[in-house]
Amino acid sequence: MGNMINKLLLIAGIILLLLAVNYITGLSGRIVDADTGESIIDAVVLVEWTRLTGALPGLTSTEVYKVIETRSDKDGKYKTLGVFNPFANRPSILIYKQGYTIWYNKYSFPDYEQRNYSGAGTIQLKKFEPFYLHLGHISPAIYRWDGKTPFDPRYSHSNHIAFIETFSRSGSKINRALEWETQKARDEKSILIKLGFSCTVIEDKANQTLKEATVEIGGFKSFSDKDGKVNVSAEAYFIKNPPDIKVYKKGYVLWEGRSKFDNSVAAWNHVKDGFIFKLAQCDENQMIYDYCYK
Repeated sequence: MGNMINKLLLIAGIILLLLAVNYITGLSGRIVDADTGESIIDAVVLVEWTRLTGALPGLTSTEVYKVIETRSDKDGKYKTLGVFNPFANRPSILIYKQGYTIWYNKYSFPDYEQRNYSGAGTIQLKKFEPFYLHLGHISPAIYRWDGKTPFDPRYSHSNHIAFIETFSRSGSKINRALEWETQKARDEKSILIKLGFSCTVIEDKANQTLKEATVEIGGFKSFSDKDGKVNVSAEAYFIKNPPDIKVYKKGYVLWEGRSKFDNSVAAWNHVKDGFIFKLAQCDENQMIYDYCYK
């Protein structure tokens, strides 16, 4: 009987130790302007904890356990409660204020570089500068970014929203704060498509249009419809000059611009509005089979 009690006490002690180790204290810090060092008032701070669910190996998944939102005060300071759960993962922290780029404790925007922030100290927010990609920048006159002018397409509203949605949109305060920019992102996408160009993908020998083929320009992907038509967003123009061009579909030979036209520059100069991409079917009896998109 005594041994049983000792074992139960040992188990209870281990559980309490785990709880103590995994207890995540509240978070606090100060939010300031990266350029001026001045306090940023009323910035939304979202803290999200997740946990693993499922007992069997390979059948686990991650779910949101708890979300806390608050705002910075007149001194730029914020403070949140913690959680008391041995199975909760370390929290994700997003900080957003209109006019600034999002701050995330695990990755930076727009390069997705890893950062390690424990949840205490001073956080610097960088301004979303006027020369970043706003609607005023999107015009046929600047289809190609030379990489030197003060204009960085990575900071588009569309990319900004996509970054935030990749990591969290589970808070009501941050969703309300993002409403204005979400609409900007929609407007951006709409105009980029209008300023883009259209092309067609067909099968080389049969001369028939191909649906669900992928046209990839500068990393941006578009897909052919049932008539083989593809609307390429003008966003592809802003990545680099010239961008790589690839067209592919399962069962067909990969079409690469730089090999078709000797280099990327020649390919980019040839691909205009109305261009027809011709894909050859794969033939395992030919050497070209190695270049098939499988």
